[in-house]
Amino acid sequence: MDKKSQVDAAIADLAARVPLSEITLTVIAAKAAVSLPTLRRIVGGKKGLPTYVAQLGIELGVEDVQTPARLLSAAKRVFAKRGYEGASLDHVAAAAGMTKGAVYHHFKNKADLFWALAEERLSNQVTLADEANRVNPAWDETKLEGVLKQVLKRSAKEQGWARLHYEILSRTRDRDAKRHFMKQEAFLLKTLSETVKTAQESGEARNDIDPQAIALVIAAVIERLMQYDMLKVKTPNVEKLLPDIAKVLLGGSGTKLQT
Repeated sequence: MDKKSQVDAAIADLAARVPLSEITLTVIAAKAAVSLPTLRRIVGGKKGLPTYVAQLGIELGVEDVQTPARLLSAAKRVFAKRGYEGASLDHVAAAAGMTKGAVYHHFKNKADLFWALAEERLSNQVTLADEANRVNPAWDETKLEGVLKQVLKRSAKEQGWARLHYEILSRTRDRDAKRHFMKQEAFLLKTLSETVKTAQESGEARNDIDPQAIALVIAAVIERLMQYDMLKVKTPNVEKLLPDIAKVLLGGSGTKLQT
């Protein structure tokens, strides 16, 4: 039996008994009786292992499919409780009831895990917005007021994540953190700008202002609402002011202009 056949047999045997996330290159090399350099050459290293396994026709078990979601769920709790600096992959692994090796199988480091979680949250928020738009495609002051109420509600429910937002913002001297943060900000501005443009076209927002300008103001208001909720500001009563805030955001301080 050649070395590749030895590796294939070892992987098939291991995959039948344990989740792929628990199978390391060292374990495979020992099982196949080949050196690590030889194994890396055959399977393409750690990153190439999942693809190689798929090419062998080995189906992933339910646990393998669910592992990333399980880790992200645990990471959400750990980051919210401990903050970014206070959290570790050991904490995440313990919260998920898995080994640290399983975490490293899916995420290269803490930053990689955090940004995967941030991307998931952003995707979920966009999905909710899309569903709301399907129910009511019109964008008016009432709908914007509802969105702002949801921001307050979500911020109150996820205080830990709201604080984490500002902790990460303070780390943008780090090039990778800045890149990820700017990517999300660009996406948010694009989404808000498209929403404002729709409102302008339907006559629900002033059409003499660049939609990006209104979008930036909406983003700034959302940011401040999060801060007020974190600080438990009682005066002014922000929720009571939301209808007027929505009017200002979409209508400006004057009368809406029509073409």
